[in-house]
Amino acid sequence: MREHHHFITAADGSRVAWGVAGPTNPADAPDAPALLLCNGLTTNTHFWRRLLAPLEVRHRVVTWDLKGHGDSGPARTAAGASIEGVADDALRVLDAAGVQRAVVCGFSMGCEVAVEIHHQAKDRVRALALLLGPAGRVFDTALGPVGGALRHLIGALPGPALSVVMPGVARIGRSPLGHSLGHKLGLVGPAATAHDLNGIVGHWGRLHAPSMRHLAMSAARYDGWAHLDAIRVPTLILAGDLDVFAPTGKVGARIRERVRHARLVRMPHGTHASMLEHADEVLATLERFLADDVRV
Repeated sequence: MREHHHFITAADGSRVAWGVAGPTNPADAPDAPALLLCNGLTTNTHFWRRLLAPLEVRHRVVTWDLKGHGDSGPARTAAGASIEGVADDALRVLDAAGVQRAVVCGFSMGCEVAVEIHHQAKDRVRALALLLGPAGRVFDTALGPVGGALRHLIGALPGPALSVVMPGVARIGRSPLGHSLGHKLGLVGPAATAHDLNGIVGHWGRLHAPSMRHLAMSAARYDGWAHLDAIRVPTLILAGDLDVFAPTGKVGARIRERVRHARLVRMPHGTHASMLEHADEVLATLERFLADDVRV
């Protein structure tokens, strides 16, 4: 996980943590656009960790933590912990980093955030890379029939209860039983290591539960699908056929039908953890897209 030592003040007064790495002089990599990485719900930069160092050789890479996640403070309002609110946070982070335009890369629910960033500020988005995530209503396609039940459970549990539940779930997730369940339920594939799994669930104990709950409910309602027809920038869609949160047929293929000239890369063996399990393949796909489709 990358620690963030810079902060911006969000519209609701919350502290949002961010960081930047890579060439400081644009002349050092004149054909390499800046990248903005958008995390998924309940995650930090752990999912990006195997991509960061290679990307930072040529690109300015801006990372940030969602409110209530990682090094960011809790959301001070429900509106601040919405897809629209955190997209505004991302634009403020770009301002603080001195980046006018970026390739906006989303993972999981971060794809919703990326679509909303484009909706709010098309002139700030050079291209979109939507990795293993939906354009909207995240629970409609996640975990089959379990997704709806999970949405209702998160919505029904009060913040204090979630604050107790999440650290307990994290402890179970780090145990051998949690590792076994993760594999058996298809949440991760056979290539995921114990270190990968511990990094994923270990963050859950640090979450600010009320912020996470508001953001989850916003992601469940958010209709980014309605914004897809307006996307004209180069767009990469990376989809995994074994991804139980964003399966190709229900998510990636549908986005491709709506976004003109989008590039859909389908991973038959891809899971929701493919950025960890198949990092070399994901990195090669992203770098090929940046080289072939994105123009400075």
